[in-house]
Amino acid sequence: MLAALAEEFARVNDRAESLLNEANPRATYELLAEWEAFANLPDACTGSTLTLQERRAVLVQRLTAMGGQSVSYFQSMVKRLGYTVEITEYRPFVCGVSQCGMQALPAQDAFCLAGTPGGSTGYLFPLRRVTGGNRSPLEDQPRRRP
Repeated sequence: MLAALAEEFARVNDRAESLLNEANPRATYELLAEWEAFANLPDACTGSTLTLQERRAVLVQRLTAMGGQSVSYFQSMVKRLGYTVEITEYRPFVCGVSQCGMQALPAQDAFCLAGTPGGSTGYLFPLRRVTGGNRSPLEDQPRRRP
């Protein structure tokens, strides 16, 4: 009787240890799909034909990435995906700070980046719009530059 109980306790102990491993995205196997759903993976950038190790690596990168709003951050992010991009940063025209001859942008284009991959016409990616001291959230979709 004790032998039968010992086997069950050993099985429960093994499953508890396995659950601890599943809590770590670097070692997860059984809960990988749940971890990926939490991180919105797979997405258009990663695709869906990855090996187990590649899926874990993408998941860990997504969960631990330290973002930014600088040109260098976006260039490094695009480089990791295997592309190159030339990014132009637009700033609003400010009287007393900006110089004569600088481009005056419409308010909706202030604090935008224009990315030009492979010589195409580029897209505007608004970082944040400042209106009356309030910041609107990031926009989801880039818009084609006029």
